[in-house]
Amino acid sequence: MKNILLSALALVSVYAAQAQSNTLSLSQQGDGNNARTGQRGSNNALTVSQSGNDNRLNTESWLYDPVSQMGSANTGSITVNGNSNQQTFRQLGSNNTSELLVSGDGNVSSISLTGDQNLSRMSQTGSGNQSSIFSSTSRSTGGEYSIRQIGDNNRADGGTLGWFRYFGGNLEGNKLSITQEGQSNAVSNFNQEGNRNSATIDQYGTNNRLNGPGSINYGGGAPTLGGIAYQGGNDNTLHAGQSGDNNEIQFVQMANQSVATLTQAGDNNKITFSQEYTDFSTATASQTGDNNAIQLVQTADFSTALLDQSGNDNLMKFTQSGSDHSATIRQDGNRNVLEGLQAGTSAVQSGIGNAFTLTQTGDGNLMRFSQQGNNNTATVTQSPN
Repeated sequence: MKNILLSALALVSVYAAQAQSNTLSLSQQGDGNNARTGQRGSNNALTVSQSGNDNRLNTESWLYDPVSQMGSANTGSITVNGNSNQQTFRQLGSNNTSELLVSGDGNVSSISLTGDQNLSRMSQTGSGNQSSIFSSTSRSTGGEYSIRQIGDNNRADGGTLGWFRYFGGNLEGNKLSITQEGQSNAVSNFNQEGNRNSATIDQYGTNNRLNGPGSINYGGGAPTLGGIAYQGGNDNTLHAGQSGDNNEIQFVQMANQSVATLTQAGDNNKITFSQEYTDFSTATASQTGDNNAIQLVQTADFSTALLDQSGNDNLMKFTQSGSDHSATIRQDGNRNVLEGLQAGTSAVQSGIGNAFTLTQTGDGNLMRFSQQGNNNTATVTQSPN
């Protein structure tokens, strides 16, 4: 067993040689400090703390010489208190555990992971913070990653530090959860690829976004990732929930046998969702409140859409193409509208063996719907309150 304890007020660089069961502790207090440290081997423990402003736990570029651990069954914990700090923590190996706990405003935090069965947790408390968890490997299975932000104007996205991205190779069974509490927060540049992965994203407050600047590309292939949340692969699941007003969800799934559940509670909210080239997939979207909007696009075959709106002056835009689809839509309230993707056009279900059910309850509601193809069924019911 070897122990290293450091306390510093300036630049510190520490690298433990490759060995087993080492413990390294580093502490910095003050402003404008920079620390670089690393461990190699297995069953090691790393603890780093910084208190102050404008400190760095990395070098000028986050890709080189961050705080790091290389090996298996390692644990790493970083605690930061202060404003305008930057932290990057990298683990290479399997069965590792990491946490990054940050308190203050204007901080930028990143965790980079490579390997299987890793556990990682990030927490930020304050305003104007930015966070990312980045897995950059051709093999990453069975990992569990979480981010929690409390405060206003925070971003859980790539920014300058990378994406929530799992790309190439064998990427299976990973779980990611993101929770934001506050106003004007954003989750963007979310990109999860592979099989049997899951994502749970919850936002509480007003003017929050699950998307970012960008647009969906319906032309085939992957969407343009200018901030659009995206899942690709097979057997993936997504849960996204927002509670509050003026929130927005914008998401694309291109994964067979996938399930998406999207919920919003409040007024003036919007869901834009697409499942493309995804057989045997299910999309569930529900909104409670007034002046809300849902837009759903489903292509391929054997998909299910379950859409529900409760409130007044809501809008639903819908199109489904392919074979053996089913769509069940309910609008409960007054002055609600079902139509196509373009204003004033009809919602469309096209293909063979499709089923469509619409129920509108209330006064002053409007339905525009067209069914095209063979062996399809449609049931439409409108009734007053």
